[in-house]
Amino acid sequence: DVVSSHEGRVVKLIGDEVLFVVDTLDQAIAAGLDLIARLAEVDDMPAVHCGVAFGPTITVGGDVFGPTVNLASRLTKVARPGSIAVPRKGNESVLDRDDLDVRKVRRTYDLKGIGRTSILAVRALPDASADQESQRD
Repeated sequence: DVVSSHEGRVVKLIGDEVLFVVDTLDQAIAAGLDLIARLAEVDDMPAVHCGVAFGPTITVGGDVFGPTVNLASRLTKVARPGSIAVPRKGNESVLDRDDLDVRKVRRTYDLKGIGRTSILAVRALPDASADQESQRD
């Protein structure tokens, strides 16, 4: 439901992971942040983390393949809990968004089959209304 609400399609579930496709980077980030937020509300659910890669894929029988899929998988493994890892190269425009907490990660990662990769860490901005409520308590 979360992915389809962002005009995406779930390709498959792989253990405790979900592979989904959307048309834009913004939709991918929105879906990832929505998944993180909704699953955080589930009791005893470990913190969710996501990897988002944007680029061409090959679709065969409803499944998707290619370097973009491999990159997303590798990014998921290096993302911190509650955040989305996005490759920095080609996605610098995300840094200009004032509706997200986006940070350049100083460390570079040697991703298997991909090579040295610099990433952006994307998180939702703290909810101001929730902050105000907790200050009242």
